[in-house]
Amino acid sequence: MKINFICVGTQKAGTTTIHDILKNHQDIFLPEKKEAHFFDIENRYKKGLNWWKKEFFSSYGGEKSVGVFTPEYLYYDEVPKRILSNLDLKTKIIIILRNPIDRAYSHYLMSKRRGYDKLSFDEGIEIENIRINKNEFSRNNFSYISRGMYFNQLNRYYSLFDSDNILVLNFEKDIVINLDQTINTIQKFIGVNVMNLKLNIKSNRASDARYEWINIVLNSSWRIKKISKTFIKNKACRLFLRKTLIKFNRVESTKKLDFSQKKYFLEKYFLNDIKNIEEKYKLDLKHWYN
Repeated sequence: MKINFICVGTQKAGTTTIHDILKNHQDIFLPEKKEAHFFDIENRYKKGLNWWKKEFFSSYGGEKSVGVFTPEYLYYDEVPKRILSNLDLKTKIIIILRNPIDRAYSHYLMSKRRGYDKLSFDEGIEIENIRINKNEFSRNNFSYISRGMYFNQLNRYYSLFDSDNILVLNFEKDIVINLDQTINTIQKFIGVNVMNLKLNIKSNRASDARYEWINIVLNSSWRIKKISKTFIKNKACRLFLRKTLIKFNRVESTKKLDFSQKKYFLEKYFLNDIKNIEEKYKLDLKHWYN
């Protein structure tokens, strides 16, 4: 089995929706668990590629194209080199970029919903650099601004992989407006026959918690998780129960930054980075700042 494509992110840019649509293609194999973390988690990476394949790809059934969606892979510095050294120079890399301030706020709402962040959005980004340098948990969950600095993230992949093997998509244009065309583009890019796939799948929308205590349980410490394993032996049952509780506890969020806030944060943190991307990679991102 050869893994031949990876969607590396970015986080909160429709990767779950794209994953769930492509999963219905008869010639594409994707792990049951979408984010099959490996290249970004040190203790997993040390176990080796064979461990990763056995852990997440054991149900492979001979499909033509094998891939994985792990949106953290765009953000973490060491991941592109690890992908290259373990897989293949011709591995197809899919990157989805989203307006960085919208992405940041969606990330914040997710961390707040999970009970991780008790600060306001303004307070969180004000002390982001302090928090993300504390530990890996903080870096993963409070990196609202730094994850949206796409220029260097793109550079890391383009410096290692041929540009013909990198597909950069835009969340607002390619996912929200032209999803059908984009799904066809992805199918061609990874080398499978273009099929008419079910598109009315909207996964992982921004949401709030119906009951805060359920969030606390779902995102609790390892001790609570250890107790759940004691009472529910079957891993598939635990996963099903977790997914069911998550779905039940979500109510679609109506919270948004207003225009003046978006403009202020975008100009303060992201404008130079966006213009560097436009200049070097010839991407039209004016809809983000005009």
